[in-house]
Amino acid sequence: MIAGAWKERKWRALFHPAHFIGILIMLGIFAAWAIPFLQATNQATATSKWSAQFTGRLRGTDFEFGRWIFNIPHGVLYLLPWIIFLPLARFENFAAEKDLRLARALTWGALVPFVIVDLVPGSIPRYAMPAIVPAIWLLAMTFCQENLRWPRWLGGKSFSPKARRRWIIGIVVVACLAMWTYAIAVIPKMDRRQRIKRLAAQVESMIPPGETVYALDPNYQPIFFYMRSKLVYADEIEEVPGDARYLLVRPEREQEVLESNRWVPRQPHRIMRSTDYRKESILLLKIE
Repeated sequence: MIAGAWKERKWRALFHPAHFIGILIMLGIFAAWAIPFLQATNQATATSKWSAQFTGRLRGTDFEFGRWIFNIPHGVLYLLPWIIFLPLARFENFAAEKDLRLARALTWGALVPFVIVDLVPGSIPRYAMPAIVPAIWLLAMTFCQENLRWPRWLGGKSFSPKARRRWIIGIVVVACLAMWTYAIAVIPKMDRRQRIKRLAAQVESMIPPGETVYALDPNYQPIFFYMRSKLVYADEIEEVPGDARYLLVRPEREQEVLESNRWVPRQPHRIMRSTDYRKESILLLKIE
């Protein structure tokens, strides 16, 4: 929007009520999840986790150069299959001055945030996906131009409206067939979600109904989405109450829990190990 106001020289448009309504809708979508989450967990723990996630992206906590260097190429691939038409989105293809100004604004509005977000040390390609919106808008405007020509390095031939329709219809049909094939033939063979459900059911089978389970510094655990037991998160052993009976913990912290005197005379011992498709494990300990 800033790029559009700059090129159109209409800075007052930034204060249009629609923009503020859009911001409220975005915040509302987040709040619909965040508020119940804060009520169900420790507020200080939740806010500290969110803060660590945001600042961790900037500090590059999980920085991997081999992955980071491909952020921009991978981000560009999110524009498939329409990326093949990007060479058409040249300013010389826009005849009207108004269309040319808007095309330049959309180019800046897509390119600048795309590059900045992908160059953040802890970023991953999908974080720049909002930049696809102005890019698609730019391509739509390009297809609507009367005298559309490919660049010289691609032959410089005219791209007639009839040819555009054929290409667009063909790509949509092929994309739909590919998605249906993926959904019907590939997804059923990817039993990842079903395996997670089975692992969650196995963990649940070891826990009596109505029992509270404490998750000690668990990191991301897909099985939690399918567990019905009440889960309480804790960062440190001291946050787990003395009357706790069941504890989920990562293998690297198991010894720390076993050596703790927090539940004396009761002692924790492992009753189950669950390993998911990522080869990541979580241990279920019973304190008795």
